[in-house]
Amino acid sequence: MKKLVSTVISMLLLLSSVFVYASEPTFSTSASLEKVQTFSAQTLPESIYKFIEDCDVEIKDDSVIWIEQDSNSSALRIQNTEGTKKTLTSVFEISTDEDGNSFKNNSVAELLNPPIQPVDGYTQPFNQEGIKVSYTCVYNLEISDRWYYHMIGSYFTYKADAGTAPSSIRLWFSGYGDLYQKSSSSYKLLKEDQHKVIDFTRYAPSKNTMYSKTDEMPTNQYIVPINANGGMEVILYVNVGGRQLYDHYIFS
Repeated sequence: MKKLVSTVISMLLLLSSVFVYASEPTFSTSASLEKVQTFSAQTLPESIYKFIEDCDVEIKDDSVIWIEQDSNSSALRIQNTEGTKKTLTSVFEISTDEDGNSFKNNSVAELLNPPIQPVDGYTQPFNQEGIKVSYTCVYNLEISDRWYYHMIGSYFTYKADAGTAPSSIRLWFSGYGDLYQKSSSSYKLLKEDQHKVIDFTRYAPSKNTMYSKTDEMPTNQYIVPINANGGMEVILYVNVGGRQLYDHYIFS
């Protein structure tokens, strides 16, 4: 039996999300995603095994691992079976922006073709006054009786027209709700009305460069969002030419 665990990789944050099904699971981030390559625990390439070594995803002798992809994204799935229960874990995905540019960590490209990135997280495009920003909030999401978010970090990268450059970019990722502790397969309420913020600013950021901040919640702690107070939300601030551009999204 091999145990795989998840790691945070330089500018790119790796994570996994686990969904448990009573019957045969189906999972797709796109209607056009197709299964293109399948591995067993015995045939899983060593490069992939090492890459997800810190992921807390268990690989058993009868595990089934496969890659799904379409023209824009790829995902690595791991299915484990325990009795009649099947657990499907999605480990990575890559997405492209509207111009076909992928935001990826170079080390990932050595593992599979096409390279793969986090499947969990919320990515929002921003395009104003000649500046295009792709920004992402990264988290583990576990779905049980409620939606449990384990906040990890955030990152952004941008492109700009010639002669246009932001003086600063700020990314504010917030989770407001009740704080739970997970023990085995159950969740215990620790505190109500808690607020977790991951907030960072980069001054004179370079184009086509990924900037990130990791401020992961303690192990096995999760926020259940209270939407009336904001829930899970992200705000992007872009300062350019003495003006502040703004983008705001609530995704829970």
